Amino acid sequence: ALIEVNGMADHVHILTRLWPTHRLSDKLSAVKSVSSGRLKRRPELAHFAWQTGYGAFSVSRSDVEAVRAYIQNQ
Repeated sequence: ALIEVNGMADHVHILTRLWPTHRLSDKLSAVKSVSSGRLKRRPELAHFAWQTGYGAFSVSRSDVEAVRAYIQNQ
């Protein structure tokens, strides 16, 4: 479940809940694929490409609101 998303010129922060049966690599591959397709339809973004790889961190339930606020204020 998506909790929060926000981006900067050169990166995106996504806070989401993943179940143990979800593979992070599969989820991020889907995000990159769908978003690339949509962005490249805009002429000014036709050159858009995601970088290879990603960074991921676990967050405890008690820290979710603090991380959400951090992402909102990017």
